[in-house]
Amino acid sequence: MTRLKRIILASIILVTFSSVLLNSSAAVKGEKSVGIQLGYTSYNESAVAGIGFSYTFSSHFRFAPNLQYAFRNNNRDGLLINFDCHIPLKIESGEKVEVYPIAGINYSCWTRYYSDEEKAQSNDVSKRKNRFGLNAGAGVGYNVTGALRLTFEARYSLVKHYDTTTLALGIGYRF
Repeated sequence: MTRLKRIILASIILVTFSSVLLNSSAAVKGEKSVGIQLGYTSYNESAVAGIGFSYTFSSHFRFAPNLQYAFRNNNRDGLLINFDCHIPLKIESGEKVEVYPIAGINYSCWTRYYSDEEKAQSNDVSKRKNRFGLNAGAGVGYNVTGALRLTFEARYSLVKHYDTTTLALGIGYRF
């Protein structure tokens, strides 16, 4: 197991067990948010940008799908669709700061672009692979105002031959 995988696993365990100690929720039933994300993905070592939505079903469960695009680097780019669930936990009074474990399903579509030498040997200019996988990670949210929310998420996507870690900062509108 690599060092980064161990760090992410330890973070998930810490956040999960902290729910027993904190025993409080930072989410309000029916709350929705929409926002953008910018970050880094490890599979092709490039920037990632995305949009996300979240809906809080109860004070302890939030559904948060998002769509991310990994920009081309190392002759690869990708489209990542995540259907994640969060369990928000308040860590500061006043419901300003929360932490949440992330668990979900991932659909990845990675494209590999061939070099000029490889193109000469084949008629194809690219090769696309579509795979389903699982997500695990953790996030931190900060409610700046009643309508503005900042987030940081670290997510590991376990996908056959396409495992990746995504680190993303986000800003969203809460309503």
